[in-house]
Amino acid sequence: MGEEMGLTRALAEFVSVLQYEKLPLDVITESKLCILDWFGVVLSGSKEPLIDILLKVIKEEGGNHVASVVGRTEQLSLQQAALVNGTASHVLDYDDVHMSMMGHPSGAIFSATLALGESKKCSGRDLITAFVAGFETACHIGRSQTRKHVAHGWHPTATIGHFGAAAACANLLHLDVEQSVTAFGIAGTQAAGLRRSFGTMCKALHAGKASMNGLFAAQLAEKGFDSAKDIIEGKEGFTYAFTPDGDVAYEPKELGKCYEILDVMFKRYASCFGTHPTIDAALAMRENGLIPEDIESVHIIPYHGLYDSISIMKPKTPLEGKFSVPYTFAVAFIKGKVGEDEFTEENINSAEIVRIRDKVTMEKKESMPQNNSLVTAKTRDGRIFEMHIDINQTFKDSKKKKESLRRKYFDCAAKVLSAEEANNLYLKIMKLENVTDVGEIVTLCRGKDYSKRFK
Repeated sequence: MGEEMGLTRALAEFVSVLQYEKLPLDVITESKLCILDWFGVVLSGSKEPLIDILLKVIKEEGGNHVASVVGRTEQLSLQQAALVNGTASHVLDYDDVHMSMMGHPSGAIFSATLALGESKKCSGRDLITAFVAGFETACHIGRSQTRKHVAHGWHPTATIGHFGAAAACANLLHLDVEQSVTAFGIAGTQAAGLRRSFGTMCKALHAGKASMNGLFAAQLAEKGFDSAKDIIEGKEGFTYAFTPDGDVAYEPKELGKCYEILDVMFKRYASCFGTHPTIDAALAMRENGLIPEDIESVHIIPYHGLYDSISIMKPKTPLEGKFSVPYTFAVAFIKGKVGEDEFTEENINSAEIVRIRDKVTMEKKESMPQNNSLVTAKTRDGRIFEMHIDINQTFKDSKKKKESLRRKYFDCAAKVLSAEEANNLYLKIMKLENVTDVGEIVTLCRGKDYSKRFK
């Protein structure tokens, strides 16, 4: 990167020239795993009530039917499809995570990529390339913002997701450097998403809006719209407004050399990533023979950076339960699993689960490392069980990670597709580089007609 070049232009240069042939094999492999995970969580998320609400509004508005809703029969306009699929990707809080971005990259990025790719009959290789362009863009912008971005109340999946979606679509539209710079400018000025919305439908909407707005930004740039040329680092730009003490001079020196996508993490539980170490501890205690009647108290020290997001002590709804360390500990300990089916009104109000939930206390300590938790359980007869969980270690075993993801995909897909349909889609995604028209994939993941719900 040149001495005078800011982050906005550096990313635009990367996005505008990235080609499939330049991608290392491990990057291609990892991108397909991200896409597999995306399809799984979107298929399962497509039947959630908030998707019905979105589609009801969209049906009243109308539009060109050129892009599909995954898991449903509807076809919508490009931006509408990106909005709905992006929202569905995040509604279960089960989508992938990247610590550099400080959020969930694939939801916003691939939702926009697929909508545009379907309408243009792009190849699987085109889709992979665009997705990687968006993924790397989001992660490097995340690095420039630091965790102070989150501390200011912003939701990076939303704010930074706008840029990732714009980058992917810019690559897919073959925008040149100047047009890509413009796309970032348009995306950046639309960016929004507040953490105060966690535990409500709006959190999922953040991913949908980022996808929709990022796609819109690339479309406008292609047609000649203009924007600020230094939206990320410029005075009164994104970093100054969203992270006043962020790094406006950040240089992505490893961009295109070392790929951020190789450090992606796939969720094993359908809740905020900050609850995962606690869930691991609860499951381990259960496996070690502890039973509900043994528990006198549980004290949990989670990762301090996500403490405020996961400290809903007495959640009243399933969505709030996804951001509750006490609830996720209790449901894991009682049920022995924490998938989508564990976040129901019945479980939230279960006397057995609530009894354990209310025995949990939490403490915030700045010394607790990222993705770690210390869980201490005391029994009625005076025994103490203490577990320090570091889930960073969970993702170091590539073989286990892939097998876990495969099981997760089929569990999620089964909510909408038959076993045969789910397997056909799986095989296509795993050979995505051989697909000549992504419409081949979309036709494999059309689900049920829920139109009667709109009446």
